[in-house]
Amino acid sequence: MWEAGCRIGWWDVAQGADRWPGAIGQRAGSGGGILQRLLRLFPDTCTPSGRIQVEQIVASGYDLYPEFPRPWGRAISRLLGIRWFLVHADQTRTDAPLVAVVSSNLGRDHGRLPQWPVVLESALRQVHSEGGGLLLAKGTTLHDPAWAMAQFAPTPTVHLYAADAASQIGDWLRQLPDLLHQHRRMHSVNWPTAEATRNLLAISPPIASTAGAHPHATGNRRRRNKDSVPDRADIPSRDLATVALADRLLVVHARPGGRIARAVDLRLCEASFPVGSVYLYVPGGTDSAAVPTSVFDHWYRHGAVGWYVPVPPWRAPRLARCRLRNEAVRPAVHQIAARIPEAWSEEADRWDWLTHCTRGSLGAAHRDATALLANHWLAGRALERHPLLALHSICEQKRIVAGHRTVRGRNRCVSFSAVPLRRLLAGRRFQSHLGRWDWEPYGLIVRRDALHRLGARQVIYGDESTFRNLPPEQRPFFQPLGRNRQWQAEQEWRVLGDVDLRSLPADAIRLFVRTRAEAWALARMVAWPVLWYVDA
Repeated sequence: MWEAGCRIGWWDVAQGADRWPGAIGQRAGSGGGILQRLLRLFPDTCTPSGRIQVEQIVASGYDLYPEFPRPWGRAISRLLGIRWFLVHADQTRTDAPLVAVVSSNLGRDHGRLPQWPVVLESALRQVHSEGGGLLLAKGTTLHDPAWAMAQFAPTPTVHLYAADAASQIGDWLRQLPDLLHQHRRMHSVNWPTAEATRNLLAISPPIASTAGAHPHATGNRRRRNKDSVPDRADIPSRDLATVALADRLLVVHARPGGRIARAVDLRLCEASFPVGSVYLYVPGGTDSAAVPTSVFDHWYRHGAVGWYVPVPPWRAPRLARCRLRNEAVRPAVHQIAARIPEAWSEEADRWDWLTHCTRGSLGAAHRDATALLANHWLAGRALERHPLLALHSICEQKRIVAGHRTVRGRNRCVSFSAVPLRRLLAGRRFQSHLGRWDWEPYGLIVRRDALHRLGARQVIYGDESTFRNLPPEQRPFFQPLGRNRQWQAEQEWRVLGDVDLRSLPADAIRLFVRTRAEAWALARMVAWPVLWYVDA
């Protein structure tokens, strides 16, 4: 390892290399880091150009450390393997803690966790109150929105660059001057020059990657069954390093068995980390599953702390707080609310309704949905992500707004399904490539004959030759057969343009939601009967 590190051009292999391991291997202390020791103890080993580079790095306030400068540095090394850390002097202060906010992938529609911007905003407030810095690693789930909010606040940030495990230590050392220069040039646009020169934290590739390989490693692990220690092989270095280096770790969402969950589990295995330094977001309101109860109970026993974020009423997308803007159209009586009849799943031949399911207001087609939601939040706009909120918007406008994402050409239409409602919802599947369910238990059903009078027509399924043979007026109703999925099973109908619900008879419309509680709440505010899917 020492020979590989000597090839970077900073110092000459022939002079004094055998003396370095003992000095460099010392723990970080008052004597400074590796580079200060190199200049002070072995000045003759540096090449002229190498000495200039080392002096420039040290003059910028940075140094290399064989352990991260924290009292629990050995535990960090057990998690990450033996690595070198390029750290600014400001980051060695324990009175300015590093706070990291981590999350598993939220999915492209974020339907299960619509309140995450509120949670992220709360995390930034905590950073402010503690006088620390927000630890960010590019490529992690919340990096882009967290950085956007931090610049808006503004909040001090520390940008983490974790070298991949396959990189070579010599290459990493050789690239450090360029990394510092590029980071300073990129961040000086948004931050004062002084701030941009001290908010970088770089980690070398593993010098010894096996857990427990640290020379000081003793019995510092919490006692656990051997089989219960999570596998870290496929956890990206940026995620594992973020979890390990944070003085305060805030977990927004952790999928059981996922990479973030296993990284957090590894940290909680180590008894040397401060007690109560891992916070788990406790969901409330419309957030259905941030950290599952089973996972929370397990982590709670190993020192994690619950983190409850109260949602401001004016920002909470809760149905109970929704109010129709036009008070004059509020129904005078409570509408009927009932369970969806079981027999509806068997009425394929006699089913004379068409179903339209709602989704969140921001569709999965947006590849940068996370950053887009952050922009909406910063602009003060409502985050109507839940399908129930989309249904409420339809009721308020009395209109289903047409779209054109699934239609060839630029024809806008509203889609319905002729499959009986219970059968449709029972067969719904999660589409991983889209990041959402194909059908949601929220929407409305409309009598087929009423929609037919508005121009509703059955979709024509076929191949390219079928499409070419269709007259122009029928082409908006064409749908390809599909390769991986048989679209005919949806029995789709389409209405060109928006569907104005005021043009339909009142008894031709029924709303449906997932739970009984949602049905009772919605029935107070709408003009149509409401059905629920499950008794909850």
